[in-house]
Amino acid sequence: MFSTHGTGSQRRQIDEVPSPGKLYSQLMDLIVRFAHTGLIHGDFNEFNILIRRSDGEPVVIDFPQMVSTSHENAEW
Repeated sequence: MFSTHGTGSQRRQIDEVPSPGKLYSQLMDLIVRFAHTGLIHGDFNEFNILIRRSDGEPVVIDFPQMVSTSHENAEW
């Protein structure tokens, strides 16, 4: 399955990445960047991460479930 915008493949459909450590670091950086703006992605998983075809960079989708870091159920 590809995104409707043609951005890339869902992470769950990719068997190998050139540098798993780099991808992990990029994804953790995204989580921290969200938190620094006061947000937590409520559904951060392989179904909501696309890998851009052009450069292999991760793209996070599905933001409607984001919550504030100050929400009573937020864990960070």
